[in-house]
Amino acid sequence: MEKERIIELIDKSSLIKSKFQTENITMFSSYDYRTNKRTSGGMDFEMIYKDPEFQLWRDELCLEIAQLKQDEFVTDLMKQLNGFTGWGDKSRFQRVESKLQVLGEHIDEYVVESTPVVIEDERIPEHVLVDKITRALTKLQRNHNYDASSSEDTMNDYVRDILDESYQIKDQTRQGESQKGDDAGEVDIQICVDGLPLVMIEALILDSLKKQYLQEHINKVLTKYDPNGCPYVAVIIYATVARFESFYSKLLEYLNEYDFPYEKKSDVQDVNTDYTEYRHAQVILNRSGQNVRVHFMVAHITN
Repeated sequence: MEKERIIELIDKSSLIKSKFQTENITMFSSYDYRTNKRTSGGMDFEMIYKDPEFQLWRDELCLEIAQLKQDEFVTDLMKQLNGFTGWGDKSRFQRVESKLQVLGEHIDEYVVESTPVVIEDERIPEHVLVDKITRALTKLQRNHNYDASSSEDTMNDYVRDILDESYQIKDQTRQGESQKGDDAGEVDIQICVDGLPLVMIEALILDSLKKQYLQEHINKVLTKYDPNGCPYVAVIIYATVARFESFYSKLLEYLNEYDFPYEKKSDVQDVNTDYTEYRHAQVILNRSGQNVRVHFMVAHITN
């Protein structure tokens, strides 16, 4: 459902209102036996329910509104839209028009965001990949050999060794272009199938939301280190912050405002992990006509 389509249909209501026509409805009929004539009388009614353009407009509106967040207001609007019978069409349309105006003014409160349908790469199903990385990071959190003082390389080695149990791994692969453009770049971990790269993983330590530092890592894993355009990208953040919940909220806000190097096909969405100290967000980007799924895996690393 697109918000713009509902607004377009709402704006069309003034045009649809012009489709009303006046019809005379017989209200009574009698037969005069003295004159052998039948007499009848009726009333004029303004109707729209039989008009084809009105019917199409109403049906499209109902289809779009059915995808909104449902409450008493929306339920009553649907009832009004489906209540046109020829009797009282004019007053009913006025009620519908009023409700549509209010809906248009509050449309952002009713839109339910959805994630675009993505066809997974059969060689590495996305849900399996996410589970494997989650398993590696949650095990890292439980391992007392690693804490906020650990280096990025040592934590990457631990994650790599666990992923190596399931995948063909290349780590610190020198390929692509460096951030400065003067030497080959190094991706932290790369997952391959039959020698072909499928997943790029970049990791970094953040003790606060260092936007410039984060930006460098996001851009280089998406562009500098990935000349092929792999279907999956994972940005692992070892968060050595004191207030993890606050940090993650600010991170989500920043990512939703982030100017990615490719077109966004979805908002950055939080993904439930069932953990308080491990969070996951994802976004879908369009790179050269193909979807790239970017995952942000955030593990709270404490002392």
